Amino acid sequence: MEKTLNARSNTEYQKHVEIIRLFGRELNGHQQATWHPEGVKNWNIWMPIIPRSVVNTKTVKDKWLNKYELGGLYIREYASDRTTVEYLKPDSPEATPSFMRLVFAKEKKNNSPYKFKGVYVYDPTKSKERNHVFRRISQSVLLKGEPVTEVVPILNN
Repeated sequence: MEKTLNARSNTEYQKHVEIIRLFGRELNGHQQATWHPEGVKNWNIWMPIIPRSVVNTKTVKDKWLNKYELGGLYIREYASDRTTVEYLKPDSPEATPSFMRLVFAKEKKNNSPYKFKGVYVYDPTKSKERNHVFRRISQSVLLKGEPVTEVVPILNN
């Protein structure tokens, strides 16, 4: 089975399980910002909160903050303070330009919806310790399989 996701559609999702269901998986609940499909090594789903403005958005629990740069071409994820432990090590498969993140973001913590924003990859030239930059490579993606095991970015869109 094949289906396409397009960021321009602005389809809204209220919960992580709705997003994960798009990939042919059923979960009773999910509360982490990323979901790694079983058996898949080259992509995951990232569901961050990316406010329009990062001013006064930090709460005590926030260890990582996110912001768009250059109109959404980049997402910067950075540690909220120096005590935050680095989690994306340089030798991690996720810290390579070939690992894809399918980003479904929302602007506020409470009831704002998630929307598909595109396919992003790690940019090692712009990233540093506790400050990770992801570059959008596509606003559309082809999902293959049931459950989905392969994702193909649709380039030049």
